Amino acid sequence: MTHSDIKETESRLNAIARLRLLFSTSRELNDFMGFKADGNNSLSRIGGENAFLKNAVYDTLCHYANDLTGVDFDGFLNAYRAASEFYSRKNLKWLARKHFTPCAELIRYVYGGVQSSSIYDKVLVDLLPEIYQEDEGQQLVNVPILILLGLGLLPLYSGGRGDVADIHGDFNALFGFLQPVMDENTLFARNQTLEQWKTDVATDTSITGRLLLYVALTDILDNYTRCTNHAALYLSNLDFQKNIVYPMGNTLWRESETAFWLFKALDNGYFATRYQIIESSRRVEYIRYEMVMFTDEDTTHAYVIDPRGSMNFMRGKKMSDNEFEIFEVKTFEGGSGRVMNFSSSTHTQLP
Repeated sequence: MTHSDIKETESRLNAIARLRLLFSTSRELNDFMGFKADGNNSLSRIGGENAFLKNAVYDTLCHYANDLTGVDFDGFLNAYRAASEFYSRKNLKWLARKHFTPCAELIRYVYGGVQSSSIYDKVLVDLLPEIYQEDEGQQLVNVPILILLGLGLLPLYSGGRGDVADIHGDFNALFGFLQPVMDENTLFARNQTLEQWKTDVATDTSITGRLLLYVALTDILDNYTRCTNHAALYLSNLDFQKNIVYPMGNTLWRESETAFWLFKALDNGYFATRYQIIESSRRVEYIRYEMVMFTDEDTTHAYVIDPRGSMNFMRGKKMSDNEFEIFEVKTFEGGSGRVMNFSSSTHTQLP
């Protein structure tokens, strides 16, 4: 390994420590590595001039990041440095103006299929060909990193000294920015991936490191693309349909002593009619839902849309939170016939 190679490894180790990418504080990093040292570049001093030791440390951290997030961490560092240099060279502090409107318009263009002619910020329009090659669908500069830089949630690659003061607050700032952009989507009233990240961050006190901000943003934007880009949605649906199952057949299932379901299998799911016996008035009420059941790691889930949601979807309107839901489905043979149970973190039964 040449001297320049050693210096490059040292530079990357320095960046990992200085930018707080994997751990929010230097103490957390030191505890993970099993050494105690002060300063933002202490990690790069490990091994002195011993190239083998430096590479071993760097490879260990890359494997840790890859296993934790699925991100090619070495590639991420390359993209981070390039995006940061682009941000500085173009003096893109204006991405933060008007409550980060240019950042939102960049998302709509790259991930939402909005034409550049519809973008209000003309300075951004002039810059777009240097960021995104529309014909090829190729990002010339990593857009999620640019957005995080614009939001002030990632420091410049050459900066970033000091511990992260409030990583949960940074996540909430990211979610607060994304929510109105995601809500513009006419396919769903909420971005399911955004909702899941909100829940995970709210319940996990161990979240640490700025890399997870990037992971969350790319994950959410990927879901956004599937819901706004017709070609991506079609391909996503093909993958989804591979996992569709029909465990109910065309039969009647019991949910409780007074509630029953009648299933009618279709090519892409079910018409599922729920009958509710109202004993006090000696009558039966029913609602017909559209339902798709699919498997995920040996667990059966039901994606359920009520009639109002179906009509809104057909009219190109948003479905509200109470018009669709995903449930885990459990079935078994009981003494009184086939029994089905829905379970969800937010519902105990369907309306």
